[in-house]
Amino acid sequence: MFKAQAIQGFDDRCALARGLTIARIPGVTEQAILYIQPCASVQGRVNCELRLGVEGRGASDEFFEFNILSKILRTYGDRFAESRVSTALGAARIEWRGKKILIFRDGRIVIREALDGDDVQATLEFLSKLLAPSIRCGYCGQHLADCAAGLCRSCLKHAFVGAWRPAGLLWRQVCTRFEALLVEASKLAPAALRGIERGGQPAASPFEELVGLSERISRLLLDFLVSSVERRDLVAGLALLRASWSLESVVGALCRLVPRVVDQKVGVDKVEMLVRSLEALMVWIQEVFTSVAEITMGKDIAMKRGVEASETAELASQLDASSIQLLGEDNFRLLEKLGGR
Repeated sequence: MFKAQAIQGFDDRCALARGLTIARIPGVTEQAILYIQPCASVQGRVNCELRLGVEGRGASDEFFEFNILSKILRTYGDRFAESRVSTALGAARIEWRGKKILIFRDGRIVIREALDGDDVQATLEFLSKLLAPSIRCGYCGQHLADCAAGLCRSCLKHAFVGAWRPAGLLWRQVCTRFEALLVEASKLAPAALRGIERGGQPAASPFEELVGLSERISRLLLDFLVSSVERRDLVAGLALLRASWSLESVVGALCRLVPRVVDQKVGVDKVEMLVRSLEALMVWIQEVFTSVAEITMGKDIAMKRGVEASETAELASQLDASSIQLLGEDNFRLLEKLGGR
């Protein structure tokens, strides 16, 4: 992530193509942008302080979107000896492979008790890939997961990133599991709508199983990001991760809402609205998957295509404030974009 690299289909001004920089720390001289010094507490170890940057964003701008960074660290938490995040303070602390690491909203990173300079560089490469979905682009201002999935409408010149297919066993595992996720989701939404139309009460358990499956795929995708060598592979992983998160958040909203319907605290119409939203989002998720993923199971996915763009626009206009809150602001904006295509 620290070198500029042209990516087919992307604007060269996007941070995915420009790469990251080591930027000046505010209050420190221009030359002193990277500190590596002996560790005072552990003999033979070194500490490092630096600030990551992207062209187009200054020291006072938000570098990490901390809600997303927090989600990444929770999902990847089993790889850390310790993980703490405060979105209010814009600070996170993790312990990874014997190193204590502090991460701040403005891009500052402090690495303590590293083995040497090479260990510092390897740690920075790891962090830049793992946290890439939460980094804000200096060109469009959106986080890089949105850039990769074509949601910012600025960085991706063409419809989707389908000019290549990543290779390797891990990517094939991702594709196989994601395809299974799409198959289950494509069955779930129509079945839920049929049940509602018959006047029945929707059950929460199928949605809960789908959330669990989506969470496991997101975890696997983070492994893929960290292990990626080619920038284009990183971009493909980011696009699929953004799609997985979108599905996870809508289905999670349904999980929270369905028990309240059963208890008659909210109307079935709320569930119906979210299920229709899920159907509309599934069209986009299917397109992202088809564009970046090798279809490893060798068959087409039998999917209901969901509502057309005009119906999607009408659906977005019908959502009230409480429905938008349940759906999530990102997914609501995505529905609006799908309706405007």
